[in-house]
Amino acid sequence: MARPVALALVPYVIFSLFHVLTYLRTTILPAVDPKSTSEADNGTAAMVSKRIGIWVKANYERAMQLAARVEVVLLGLRVVLGLVIRSTTLTTLLVYVGFLRYRFATSPFVRQQFSQVNLVVDHTLADPRVPPAARDAWRTFTNLVSTYFGGRAGKNPAGPAASSSSR
Repeated sequence: MARPVALALVPYVIFSLFHVLTYLRTTILPAVDPKSTSEADNGTAAMVSKRIGIWVKANYERAMQLAARVEVVLLGLRVVLGLVIRSTTLTTLLVYVGFLRYRFATSPFVRQQFSQVNLVVDHTLADPRVPPAARDAWRTFTNLVSTYFGGRAGKNPAGPAASSSSR
């Protein structure tokens, strides 16, 4: 498998891991041992269920942030490189941009990553050695992106914890 394809699968692997663990804890273990959902039960299935629940709660936020970071960085680079070196078709670029727009609308983690990218680039462009034309180009680009993404790009002050719609 080519390296870029393997990197693109990282978000799917992360999502799948959490879905499998949740399904195991909420469906499979109770079917094997109906008492495993009881707080008082100390059986093996109950212990496994409790440990899975603790691990999922402890790692969910970081895992979703990593998945969002990979999506934004990889798809963002793909769109930018596709525009710069014209290595992809317009249809492919529109599909990538449409997917990013959908993820932006549905995932507070993706919105947070867009905000992070915006902060990093703004900080980099604040250096006095950066030509004003680069700052103007970034400002124009962010205005276009904000318009396309519904005026919300980089503007999610509440962060991912404020919304649980993607969980």
